[in-house]
Amino acid sequence: MKDRSLQKIKKDLAIISSNKLNPSQSILLFMGLTFEILMRRDLFARNIDLKEFVEKVYIEKTEKKEPFKDYLYVSRTLLASRLNKLILKELNYTKVLDICRDIQSILPSEEDIRKNKPPKSQDEDVTEWMNFLEKNRSKQ
Repeated sequence: MKDRSLQKIKKDLAIISSNKLNPSQSILLFMGLTFEILMRRDLFARNIDLKEFVEKVYIEKTEKKEPFKDYLYVSRTLLASRLNKLILKELNYTKVLDICRDIQSILPSEEDIRKNKPPKSQDEDVTEWMNFLEKNRSKQ
């Protein structure tokens, strides 16, 4: 599945805080959105960029406030599974709602992401074009 727009993610976060879902459904949807946000490289280009986000948004809402070990930030999937375990075991519905509000305020707009992307160099354009031509030759 292609990356969904940030607007759709924000709408799903709004659904969690509405009365459309029961608390357990809201938490499960929140876990899925957490996974989706952590996997997006347009939001967090490097894995280590996730550390500050996770600690400020998620870890601060836990009882122990114990940060994750550094090895978890090597793999996004490992980090996401540990974070979802934390959500399931340690966070109640009210804390999930607080985190949803925090994430909605933190998430940039689509335009902000496009502005921060460096422009393509001519080398990249030429490489893309050559790859395209090579694919078409191999089909013939």
